Amino acid sequence: AGFNMIYFLAGLQGIRQELYEAAAVDGANWWQAFVHITLPSLRPVIAFVVVVSMIGSLQLFDLPFILTNGGEPADAGSTIVMYLYKNGFQFMRLGYAATIGWVLFFIIAVISIVQLKLLGIFRDE
Repeated sequence: AGFNMIYFLAGLQGIRQELYEAAAVDGANWWQAFVHITLPSLRPVIAFVVVVSMIGSLQLFDLPFILTNGGEPADAGSTIVMYLYKNGFQFMRLGYAATIGWVLFFIIAVISIVQLKLLGIFRDE
């Protein structure tokens, strides 16, 4: 969350002040300036933060592993990366763990592309 705030701060600092001044001269209130200047200017930052946060959530390993002692009870706290770890290093099924890693990669790639398309990153402006 802290890094995301830094990304948003950098995005906000990159918005030219002249846009807000021109909107004020045209009679726009703060909400109209936010909706028509700030949000469109932050669209690439929002897309980046959404995609990176989603990837980070799918790669979550250390906190659940430490807090639940490997996903106990009955693997209720397991994540897909913990499943990969258990198969690869506890059960020594390295090929299966590698396959889980590739499937995770393709899941992340597909979800990232869908999110970027929904956010309109691939559109020509």
